[in-house]
Amino acid sequence: MGIGFQLSLCLSPFSTAAQSQFQKGWTLYVEGAQGISTNFTSSPDLYVGGLDLKPMVTVIPDHLRLGASAGFIYSNNSLDGTIGPLLAWKLKTFTIPDFGSFGNLQLQLGALWGGAGHSLVGGGPYVELARRFQIGLTAYRDYGVNDWWFRIGLGVNLTPKKIALDPTLP
Repeated sequence: MGIGFQLSLCLSPFSTAAQSQFQKGWTLYVEGAQGISTNFTSSPDLYVGGLDLKPMVTVIPDHLRLGASAGFIYSNNSLDGTIGPLLAWKLKTFTIPDFGSFGNLQLQLGALWGGAGHSLVGGGPYVELARRFQIGLTAYRDYGVNDWWFRIGLGVNLTPKKIALDPTLP
């Protein structure tokens, strides 16, 4: 068997048959993230963890989503909430020739406000796979407590769209 056939069998559940990666409509990701909070001094860096809900709507199909982020963060030995706007701009679609698209690279930017004086602005690159999973690296400046947050997040789409196959494909 050829490598292309074997690859198509492995990736067929994730295939979107050359459909848009930012389709019209809503998505809702739940994302768990963890990382560090630092002020780049000799004081120790602190662990930061959190769980966010990210509802987003596609406003420019195949290019732009707008939404919000609301969740809980654990930082400096306390549990607080955060909320704020979110923007996702698609930078690149990942495709396999004769197979279709399977994911995208996007830039997510946000501003978050929360308890304990947190006031965060930042974002980072995310890879979204098959409109079901996403993983991202973010950097946020916390102007409220004069820190930087560096986190890695893993998200799952709670509202994946059913993939409609193109009837013209063999």
